[in-house]
Amino acid sequence: MAVAPAPVPAERTAAPAPAPAATASRDHVVALDAGKVIGGRRRNIELVVSTAKVAPRAEFEYRATLSGRPYGQASAAAGAWTNLAGRTGRGQPPHGLPLRFEAVDLPAGVQRLKLEMMLRLPTPTRLAPALELG
Repeated sequence: MAVAPAPVPAERTAAPAPAPAATASRDHVVALDAGKVIGGRRRNIELVVSTAKVAPRAEFEYRATLSGRPYGQASAAAGAWTNLAGRTGRGQPPHGLPLRFEAVDLPAGVQRLKLEMMLRLPTPTRLAPALELG
């Protein structure tokens, strides 16, 4: 008596799950590439963040963190970014937001900088504001 092979179940192709709808929030985080700098000594770093695209055009609160890592180091490396300086305050669109970080201690060599802005907007929005460094 010959044994018939077991039937192969038909492959089921699942439709991709729909992307969850973004919920509106007052709190957002925006990371900006702040360029490169040669380290090895303390220096003041001045940046201006453009808030022209922040809606609604009302005062917002922020916490800015300036971070650095050696240029060329993979950003995925554990502990790649080191916090160098921070400040908090309020911004008012559409005016530029000047940020001055004083006496930042930069490690020797070329450093890549990142500015992370944690924002608290006056009203909830689904998308983070499109901030730019000017």
